[in-house]
Amino acid sequence: MVDSGKTRVGTVGTPIGSCPVVPPPPPPPPVVCNVGDSKWVAGGTSQTTCPTACWDGSHLQCSDTLEKEQVCKNNAYVDSGNTRIASVGSAIGSCPVQPPPPPVYKPVTETLTTPPSGKADILMILDTTESMDQKLNRLAAQLSHLTENLKGLDWQIAITNAGAGRGIWTPGHAFGKIFQFQDDSAGRSILTSKDSDVPYYLNMTVGRGNDIEWDGGRCGNQPYCMSFAPEPMSALVSAMGEKNGADKGLFRKDAYLVPLIVSDADENENGVGIAYTTSQVQAQFQKQLGSTMKGMSAFGIIVKPGDTACMAQNAGVIVGGGYGNVLSQFVTATGGQNISICSTDFGPGLKQIADAVRDKISSVDLAQVPADGQVTVTVTPAVAGLTWTLVGKHLTFSKPLPGNAKVVITYKVLNN
Repeated sequence: MVDSGKTRVGTVGTPIGSCPVVPPPPPPPPVVCNVGDSKWVAGGTSQTTCPTACWDGSHLQCSDTLEKEQVCKNNAYVDSGNTRIASVGSAIGSCPVQPPPPPVYKPVTETLTTPPSGKADILMILDTTESMDQKLNRLAAQLSHLTENLKGLDWQIAITNAGAGRGIWTPGHAFGKIFQFQDDSAGRSILTSKDSDVPYYLNMTVGRGNDIEWDGGRCGNQPYCMSFAPEPMSALVSAMGEKNGADKGLFRKDAYLVPLIVSDADENENGVGIAYTTSQVQAQFQKQLGSTMKGMSAFGIIVKPGDTACMAQNAGVIVGGGYGNVLSQFVTATGGQNISICSTDFGPGLKQIADAVRDKISSVDLAQVPADGQVTVTVTPAVAGLTWTLVGKHLTFSKPLPGNAKVVITYKVLNN
């Protein structure tokens, strides 16, 4: 027998080697979530209407912090599409400015009774040094402008000169004593609104006329002459001291004292070494007359401070004097006014003085400033055509009020 070339496995023997190790099964995936679970996570920002309204009911937009919802699906959290506001942020912008609340007013009523009459006691205090002669002549001829514009008021007028003399007797120095009016057969020292021919007596007493030479005639007649420096403020204090003496009857109860100072120099010629300052003169008024008189308001016909043209006009005439600085301060401090002594026409200035005197007598100061600038005034007995002007709390009437009239003033103030 010969091999056919074919073979076959007769028996299976022992394996040679060993099979590969079977790997263990993979661990189960971790549990992230269970179906039905959900959570909220940061979800950015957005703008929404602020919950709190502005004062006018409008709403601002607020910058809010958002959260988004995630739900469990296939053991993982996925966005559900839902969001919510986690916190309301600050407002974007600001509310409109709120206007102030409308004012709330309360009514005020003031009731007063006017003095028996509107009174002004005018004391002219004249510098009668030699440089003043022509100026006094010019002023004397025009004093009717003063009395004419005082019509309707209860006024009286007297004259002294600015000679105080510091205790030294000097011919012509009046020391505050008022003069008898020149050429007055009645020998009066005080003229009133009821007297006739007042401008004539003022002219004769204030002016020099043609007798302006330095001789016995000049010094022997009103307004006499002065060789010492003019001291009108000191003379005024001396005049107050004569209230029960030579000047009795001048300083009336409830009247305004109106000193009218006429000088081309300052107090004591140049404002140096003066006997009384402005505050000291005011203190003397309060001490001697403040309890009876209504007040004091001085006026000046002077070389106004800074008036270089007037100073130049007086160059070589005024000896040692000049601008009326101290006198101007006194006039201003008492609420009066100054006019220039260099005026060729005193008419407008004298009217200005008269109008200011009228304002003092025909005005009242309210306790408070009306909130809307309006007042209602009732005067009993009524005054025909009466009008008034209000500046702050100063109420000025167009006419002097009758004596002993009842005045009711109503206005509004803020109810704070």
